[in-house]
Amino acid sequence: MPKIDEDGLFRSTARPAFDFLVTEFGYAGPTDQESELTYDSADGLTAVSVLLVWNQWDIHVTVRRIIDGNWRKFDLVELYKACKLGPAQDIRNQVRGFAQIAEPVGSTAAALRKVMPFLQGSAGAEFLAKRIEQREQEWQRAKEQRFDKGRPIRPDR
Repeated sequence: MPKIDEDGLFRSTARPAFDFLVTEFGYAGPTDQESELTYDSADGLTAVSVLLVWNQWDIHVTVRRIIDGNWRKFDLVELYKACKLGPAQDIRNQVRGFAQIAEPVGSTAAALRKVMPFLQGSAGAEFLAKRIEQREQEWQRAKEQRFDKGRPIRPDR
């Protein structure tokens, strides 16, 4: 498999864009891999990963947090919508080539900067725990909608 970021363009563009995690929120890092940067919170309870997904050509940001003793993973788009900051389309994360990588990196960094205040401290832990409950309710509703009187609904209905 060829290296996606041979010249380090993703890393050299993403590092300064996401540096606010270090300067404003006290995160350590980033831990640097070829196409992924990971920042860890000072208390060790939260990690933010910024990934260039090579087969989809997009910038993917995930927030992982320990809740009830388990690491739970949240996608930036999911959090952005849950915080009522706007629609998913606000985050332009599609990479159209390395020459245009600055726009999607900047867009995802700006969205994460807006989300981060919602994730801080005990209020942040409560927000994410509530989001887990909402996910489970959404999953249950979707499961119920797929079945009609105990039988799977035919796709052609």
